[in-house]
Amino acid sequence: MEHGMRWDIFCQVIDNYGDAGVCWRLARELSARGHSVRLWIDDPAPLHWLGGLP
Repeated sequence: MEHGMRWDIFCQVIDNYGDAGVCWRLARELSARGHSVRLWIDDPAPLHWLGGLP
């Protein structure tokens, strides 16, 4: 059985929510493919806006 890789994605929100959106979509895609993903982000506010956090 093949196991997914572990990923740490570091995101720095510079000037808009596009930075967080790209990182969020990458993390979701890797997770959907069976990988373990941790998203590190310096400003979590955009994730609320994107619907990623309650």
